[in-house]
Amino acid sequence: YASLKGGASFKEKVEFLTSGPSIATAWEAPGAVAAAQATAGDANPAKAARGSIRGDLAIDPERNLLECSADGPGAQRDLALWFTTEELGKVTAPPAKPVKAAAPPTAAAAPPADTAGQTKAQKKEAKKAEKSSDSVTRDK
Repeated sequence: YASLKGGASFKEKVEFLTSGPSIATAWEAPGAVAAAQATAGDANPAKAARGSIRGDLAIDPERNLLECSADGPGAQRDLALWFTTEELGKVTAPPAKPVKAAAPPTAAAAPPADTAGQTKAQKKEAKKAEKSSDSVTRDK
């Protein structure tokens, strides 16, 4: 939250984020930032897609359940806070090639937007997150 330093609620945010245990993860894959953002959901729980962590479990945007990098440069900055270069460089297996999952059979009453198991809101949020991470993929 360095970008919020000096703001009205900076102290409260830091106190909340440091009030309990934390788990840091590093995701490495094409579109990892977009995938993380889709999993997390919008920072405002009222706008977050159902099925996302924030959409299903959060109530107050000021007391967020998780922090998620917004883009590639932000992810690099955030990862440097939690991990050493050596830790991030460890790869135990080659990355798996993406597999295109077959759409599940559609029920007669199910709308076409649900054929991939996602709501329209989840698809929209994932697409938005993917666009924000496109510049990161091009920078690599």
